[in-house]
Order: sequence, then structure tokens, then C-alpha cells
Amino acid sequence: MSRFLTHCCALGVFAALGIFLVSCQKGNHVELPEQELQLDEFSGEIVEDQQHAAGVILERFVNAPKVGDLAPETRFFDPETVEEVELSALLGGKPVVLVFGSWSCTTTSLYTEEYADLYSRFSDVADFYFVYLREAHPKGGYMPALAYDMAKVKIPEISDPQGLEGRCKLADEFGKKKDLPMRFLVDSMDDMAAILWAAWPARLYVIGGDGRVLYSGGQGPWYYKLTKENWHTPPPIPIEKALNSVPYAKISLEEFLESLPQ
Repeated sequence: MSRFLTHCCALGVFAALGIFLVSCQKGNHVELPEQELQLDEFSGEIVEDQQHAAGVILERFVNAPKVGDLAPETRFFDPETVEEVELSALLGGKPVVLVFGSWSCTTTSLYTEEYADLYSRFSDVADFYFVYLREAHPKGGYMPALAYDMAKVKIPEISDPQGLEGRCKLADEFGKKKDLPMRFLVDSMDDMAAILWAAWPARLYVIGGDGRVLYSGGQGPWYYKLTKENWHTPPPIPIEKALNSVPYAKISLEEFLESLPQ
């Protein structure tokens, strides 16, 4: 009887260990540091003009997590349920690709076909998420003449939603309209994800299963490099000097994904 009980206890330990390992693989035990950054003067504000847009970028660009950093715990929202989703819950398995942007961002809308292509080629080795941010060029706000990009993509006039449900609805509509296969997440109305990741108006990151940043893309739109062919006009010199003081990936997201074990 004693030997039987010992055997049963051993089986119980192995079973518990198995459950623990499975839960770790699902991302339930990845701990990320709580955010230390606070809201800034641009939080929750519609982007009104060029000066406002430059202010947002120059205020936040130093926040960008670098390769090797632990990703900051970030709280998103599911656009279908409007329920909170923590970044840590998405980690623990394959690397996680975060694509930050919005419908009115020409950089984002210009590359919807490329997003779908990268997903189809690399979804076996990475999990893809599109994080929907505050509108880059909202109706009644900052709507510059972007002839180069606009010649290639038609963007409807989009008002910046005033509430979370409106942003969630817009994110869901954008994903379905553009047939984007990845899961969508939504930033809070105070733009905390955009602050933590220096992600507005567009940016790309990859986070490893252990929560560390593997790929830290450049500040969009100027250094946004989704594929090998991507190229953008450099920013004005004062902004260029500032942005280049923070390290970022010089290769494209496509090239990085190609380097992962297939």
C-alpha cells in the first residue's frame, strides 16, 4: 500500500508539473514590469496640426523599449468584447509581433496587403497583433497633403472616436474592411500603449516568449520598415537628430522574421 501511495503521489506531482508547463506556454506566468511612465500633456487629445503631431512624437520617442529590455506591462482592449487584455497574457509561446497604427495613418493603410502577406508567411513562427491607436489624421484635425502616400491608397475621412467603444468599433471595421487576418487590440483612450511604446502614429515591435524585446522598429512614418522594399522620406533635420539618438532596428520586420527558426 505504501508503494502504491508513493506511486500515486509521484504521478500527481508529474501531472501538476505538466499543467504548470502548459500554462506557462500559454503565457499565464510571464511577469512584466508595471509601467512607470505617466500620462503626458498629449494624452487623450485629438491631433490638431503639424506642431501638435511633432510634439507627440518628440515627447514620447525616448520611451521606446530597446532590444533586450523587458517589455512594459501594457493593457489593451479587445475590440469585440471591449474587455481588457494584458500583454503578459499573450506571451510565453511564440514571439509576439505588435503592429501599431490606425486607419487614417497613411503608413498603416498603405501596407495592409503586406501585413496580410507577412502573416501568411510567418504566423507559424510568431503571433501577430494589430494595436489600434489614436487616429493619425482625423477629420477636423491634422490632415496634411500627403500626395505620395495618398496616390497609392484611398483613406476615408475618419473622426477620432470620443470613447473606447467607438475606437473598438472602428478598429474592428478597419480589420474587416482590409481583410487583415491578425487579431486586433485597442489602445486606451488616454493613449497609454502609445506612450509606453512611443508607437504613435505607427511602429513595429517583436517580443519574445520571455517578455524581452527582440525587435524594436524605428519611429513611424519616417523609419517604419515593414518589408525590405519599404522606404520613406527622412524627417526634418531637428527631428532626425533626436530620433537617431535612440537605437532602433535598421533591418525590416520582414528580414527579422526571416531570421527566426522556421
